[in-house]
Amino acid sequence: MGCFNADDVTWSPLNGSSTAASSSSSSAATSKWSLLSDSMVNIPSARIGHTAVWNDTAMLVWGGVASGGTALGDGASYNPTTNSWSVITTTNAPTARSAHTAVWATWGAGGLTKAMIVWGGSSTSCTGSVCNTGARYDSAVDSWTATATLSVPLARRNHTAIYNGTNMIVWGGRDGGTTAYNSGGKYTPSSDAWTGTDTTDPDLPVARYEHAAVWSGTYMIIWGGNNGAATPTFFSNGALYDSSGNVWLPMTSTTLEARAGHSSVWTGTEMFVGGGYSISGGTTTYYRNGGAFNPSGAGAWGTYPAPPASFSARAYHTAIWDSLSARMIIWGGVDGSAVYQDGAILNPSTTTWSWNAADTSDAPVARAQHTAVWAGDKMIVFGGRNFGDTTRYGNGGYYMP
Repeated sequence: MGCFNADDVTWSPLNGSSTAASSSSSSAATSKWSLLSDSMVNIPSARIGHTAVWNDTAMLVWGGVASGGTALGDGASYNPTTNSWSVITTTNAPTARSAHTAVWATWGAGGLTKAMIVWGGSSTSCTGSVCNTGARYDSAVDSWTATATLSVPLARRNHTAIYNGTNMIVWGGRDGGTTAYNSGGKYTPSSDAWTGTDTTDPDLPVARYEHAAVWSGTYMIIWGGNNGAATPTFFSNGALYDSSGNVWLPMTSTTLEARAGHSSVWTGTEMFVGGGYSISGGTTTYYRNGGAFNPSGAGAWGTYPAPPASFSARAYHTAIWDSLSARMIIWGGVDGSAVYQDGAILNPSTTTWSWNAADTSDAPVARAQHTAVWAGDKMIVFGGRNFGDTTRYGNGGYYMP
């Protein structure tokens, strides 16, 4: 039995408490999946711990760890319209790394200046094997520009990052050992400058990593995670960060179980969190339930109905918000026994779930710690790993819901 450890890309012996059933592919002719084969020209090599962002026309994949444990400093962009990959230049690119963050940012007059901003992560090339450096990638001209290092946050990995329309806000994460952080920084690409997030507010969340973070349009909302200790403490709390005032606001408590390795999406009105795992007394519990937090007014939590019985508990899956149909799509993941190639779709307006056997026909092979982006009309997944061994994937697929 094993639980995936996203920090050092290893498996730790744990007693999984959920029962895993392997997904089977359907022979239905109405498959909603199209595969991205690892034989495609310029497709990135197999990896985990990478990042992926959508830049309005293409998915940009960068960094990660190869099967041999070597950090990667390369990537490529996938254009679904032409079904083709283009190599991202390595000239002036950040040092090879994994467990970093990346956001797609637009700024300037009319939002005409655009870039993928990569920051932080784990790398033997950085002091203490963690980085406090990054760079902006302009996909229009295929070029990198290093980000400022003055007033930069402490080096870290497994942190979160969101873009609020003006700043990239990084928060939490951990060092190269077991020390987690409750600090962060705001990076303004228009001025190439960093400022710190408040670390004295009484409503500041305690240090953590493997938490969830979303941007609500007003607040960065943090929830869940664990403290990274040898015997970790898991959290079922969080807070709201007002970036304009550099203050933290309390978050309404919830009865949702403490967890890490869960997923989160912002629906336009609520943050949905689901899945994940926790450890207590040496026993690992994987979750299939979740909750929704609405920050308006005093803020309130609500539960959403459990997924279909065939949908197993899992962690290290992906979740995206289908803005076309206003639905959350969950896919992949791992529990104590297997990885999955199935998923589920939640329609919050009707509080109903949907997914069927046909939706695994031609799906990528089962995996965890992959990436997923929403491309306007499809979910694109890439990379990831198998269960219990060193197999990484340099392939993926896109799903047309």
